[in-house]
Amino acid sequence: MKEQVLWRISDVSEYLDIPLSSVYKMTAPKSTLRIPHVRIAGRVRFRKADIDQWLELLAVSKKEMLARINEKIHQVTLRNGVHTSEDLKRFFTACNPEQSRIFSPMLLTGMRKGEIENLTWKDIHFELSIIFIQPKEGWYPKTDERIIPISPVLNQILHEQYLHRSSDQWVFSSQKGMWKERKKWRREWDSNPR
Repeated sequence: MKEQVLWRISDVSEYLDIPLSSVYKMTAPKSTLRIPHVRIAGRVRFRKADIDQWLELLAVSKKEMLARINEKIHQVTLRNGVHTSEDLKRFFTACNPEQSRIFSPMLLTGMRKGEIENLTWKDIHFELSIIFIQPKEGWYPKTDERIIPISPVLNQILHEQYLHRSSDQWVFSSQKGMWKERKKWRREWDSNPR
């Protein structure tokens, strides 16, 4: 009897040409694209024959399956569940330009609302392409200080915000140049459709 070789998650990731995190998600009990696997000594392992049979059972080619998986990967998790790119388009269409400049960095970086509220121009280092999240007087980040890279898209949004700034200190402030009160932020946050 020929012994079957067991694949690790990295092997399956390479075979299906998808990220490791997606393979992990596909082994979850509630996954809609549950991939056949076995657990050996607490480790997830796969058989190539099982994966090929799984693809056949789904009656799709490997290419179609990968397109389906990639569609799932590109869904973005927001506060109230998973939203597709269409949901995000509708959301940002409903936003005014100022709200769009506030919510876009949150989406692009995963910054928390408190981090956005307390973001100062001194925290943004355009020359290094980083945002430094650090404590302020009366506010501390939920986690330790951290550094967030600035992507080209985020760079453009922040430069636009800089051109429309009403404060030399706060990145996102009211028309009077004062830091927005939390109640006003909450109203804006809650008034936008999700």
